Amino acid sequence: RAISVDVPNLDHARYELVIHNRGRIIGNDDFMVIENVVSFLQMELLKQYSVSQNRFHRNNNMVSDLLNGRNFDSSHSEDILNTLHIDLHNSYQVIMIRLFSKDPQLMNDPDWAAGIFYGLKTRYKSRWMSMAYLEKESRITFLYNFSRKTGPILTSTAQELIEAVRNTPGIPDFNYQISLSSISDRNGIPKINQEAVDIQKILHLFYQQDSALSYDDLGIYKLFMSMGNLEHPEQFIPPRLLQFKRDYPELMETLSCFLETNQSFSETAAAMYLHPKTIRYRINKIIQLLGFNFSDSEQILQAQIASRLFKLMG
Repeated sequence: RAISVDVPNLDHARYELVIHNRGRIIGNDDFMVIENVVSFLQMELLKQYSVSQNRFHRNNNMVSDLLNGRNFDSSHSEDILNTLHIDLHNSYQVIMIRLFSKDPQLMNDPDWAAGIFYGLKTRYKSRWMSMAYLEKESRITFLYNFSRKTGPILTSTAQELIEAVRNTPGIPDFNYQISLSSISDRNGIPKINQEAVDIQKILHLFYQQDSALSYDDLGIYKLFMSMGNLEHPEQFIPPRLLQFKRDYPELMETLSCFLETNQSFSETAAAMYLHPKTIRYRINKIIQLLGFNFSDSEQILQAQIASRLFKLMG
């Protein structure tokens, strides 16, 4: 009833020429015509690809300017928002997705994530029209413009969409981490972009792969971000713990792990690949050198917060 021919192209979409022959036999002359049509379609797709790439790089630069606050004045910002068609509503949100290939060899390929990005853009743009994006290496950032009635994108929705892309045939196996900013007006776009960047740091340090975290769910880390102190967390660490970390880094690491395992010698030993007797020796040294009281809830809280802040400092 029909013959289908793949049309090779540079885009990540798949194109086919389908000819309905209604039961007629296709002869050699017909095949020559089909070959010519496929060649013509390839040239047209190549032209479209060239135009789309130029548009992509222009839009990428404009979104980058918006997110990083590189606009000369408010009128320039308004022009960019209008050009990108994300000026219809008053509210904005940044969704940043970082991808990690499970195949180490793919990480050397700069375009390994292109098919994943294509799937994500297709799903986001089909679901929310007022959306711009920035692609950079293995990270894609969406700038979402929405009304109060529509509301922001939730972590569950963001994970649902990326899981749908991951289950698409032909997509390379990958992990992800998604950060979602708070809500802002157009003047606060650089601020919420920085939020998404900082949340990515927290995800990398404290969360497992395939996780999503929004600004509203940050907990105590929101305190440091809102004060602009995520880059200098040492001011929130008691001086004696700072000095102890400098003088005895192994003991500080043992203390952090011991508290994370609810003061279990066996679990700490397993996590650090050490003998339980070694852990007992180190804990006794901590009590002796630091004067640490493992029954004091305040000391435990200070040490647990400090251990996370040390990771931020690292």
